[in-house]
Amino acid sequence: MIGLGPSSISRFRQGYAQNTPSTGGYRRMVEASGLATMRGRALTEQDRARGWVIERLMCDFSFPVMEMRSRFGATADAVLREAALLTQRSPHFSRIGDRFVIGEDGHLLARTIASHFDAYLASGGARHSSAI
Repeated sequence: MIGLGPSSISRFRQGYAQNTPSTGGYRRMVEASGLATMRGRALTEQDRARGWVIERLMCDFSFPVMEMRSRFGATADAVLREAALLTQRSPHFSRIGDRFVIGEDGHLLARTIASHFDAYLASGGARHSSAI
């Protein structure tokens, strides 16, 4: 996905890139070099696994364990252990068969539940809007 315009974010298999947020700065950078990228982040396989879990929880309110293992191999193990621990701490998150699931009563909390899998959130390395 290629983001066009000030502050837009492009997503590649290797990571993310963000354009400069200032309209004037964006125009000057594009005119000078054709690119307005201000910063980026290279993704690790752990980042990809966590991102997949967060996306599945936000879109489907669940994720399948076997599919995660198939996609990410041994990288999935740490995230699956965290999911198992979260089932003990959250009444809205459980394991049902092959899936970790946000219960219907927790759908409004999906963003907060999914944030438990964001490795950058606690370190202050995450840069996105916070859940209300």
